[in-house]
Amino acid sequence: MKTLISFDFNNMKETIKIGKKSTTQDLGSSFLKVLSLDVDKLEQKYLHKTDFTNIAEIEHLYKALSSIEPLLFIDESDLVKHLEMFLDAEHFKYEYEFTLEQLSQLLNTVEISNNTVLKNYVMQLITKLKRDQKRYTTIGKRLPKYAKNTFTIILNRVKLYQLLVDMCFIDKSHEYFEGYSNLSPLKKCLFCFISQKRDINLFKKLPACIINYDFDLSPEEEKQFKKLTKTDPNSAIKMLFNTDISSYNEYECKNLEEYLQLYFHTCLTHGINIKKCANCNKYFIAYQRSDEKYCNRISPDDPNKTCKQFANAENWKNNLNSDYALKTYRRIYMAKQMQTRRNPDNVDAINSFANWKKQAQIIRNNYIHGNIDQEEFLNWLNNN
Repeated sequence: MKTLISFDFNNMKETIKIGKKSTTQDLGSSFLKVLSLDVDKLEQKYLHKTDFTNIAEIEHLYKALSSIEPLLFIDESDLVKHLEMFLDAEHFKYEYEFTLEQLSQLLNTVEISNNTVLKNYVMQLITKLKRDQKRYTTIGKRLPKYAKNTFTIILNRVKLYQLLVDMCFIDKSHEYFEGYSNLSPLKKCLFCFISQKRDINLFKKLPACIINYDFDLSPEEEKQFKKLTKTDPNSAIKMLFNTDISSYNEYECKNLEEYLQLYFHTCLTHGINIKKCANCNKYFIAYQRSDEKYCNRISPDDPNKTCKQFANAENWKNNLNSDYALKTYRRIYMAKQMQTRRNPDNVDAINSFANWKKQAQIIRNNYIHGNIDQEEFLNWLNNN
């Protein structure tokens, strides 16, 4: 199915259009979703348990994987068409045989045999049907192997780009580059191909780019602008003086290989920093800080927290349990809070606790980030 991908690098957004369905999200989101697939699990759960001599099982495999990630099957129309055709193979075989038999009988009738034009036409139909029948039989014999190869290649392709992303972006320099961790992701990629004495042709299937330009207007501004072009053209032109121009890089991907190449190349050449979440082990893009460890997906350990929120809470608990100064802070905090709860009418105590809490949080954060040492933190707590 036709897949159009548009990158807005100014706002770090992507728009993916598959058929008539269009989605706009953070740049790289779909690529990271594909990369984060547990391919080994998918192979064990689906691929290895599928009987490829059974077309119904192949169809079940296709529906299962495409529901998990439809982008895996960009332009696999032949596979889908063949599956639909062979789900009722006996019916198709019967239709071929029945039609050929009827045409042969028709050819022997007086009306047809004595009419050269009609006779030639029926003979051409018979020839075409026999050719189609042979082709149908050939496809049917090859379909199990073709389907198995297709699914295997798709999942292996995802594995390849997982390896490439790990090699170029994730901190594995001790495995691949013997300590040269300061190499850029692009240089790591090129170094790998040169050191392996391979042609640097990884991006030979990159789809062509169409660059579109547009005025950077919000939806409300665009409505106002269109209205002004009809009612007050001069005001519409003045509006453009303070409006920036946005550019969009648009690509049409014909298959999964083009899709993966496009995103990997974009990440390499546009300074997009891919990381692996230390909590859920899925890929994410570090937009704000290069040393981010956790993503903003829902944590597998707590559906009410993101991985970042869950990890921060766990780290805080661990620090609290192991750090004497933080335990002291927590003990004093809870004591002061309990005092205000027991005396809800004591306005002075409530205000005193609120002021103490603000100052204490500042001192605590300075301690956590290494701006003051433990002794200074404890002295402040004891004196306050």
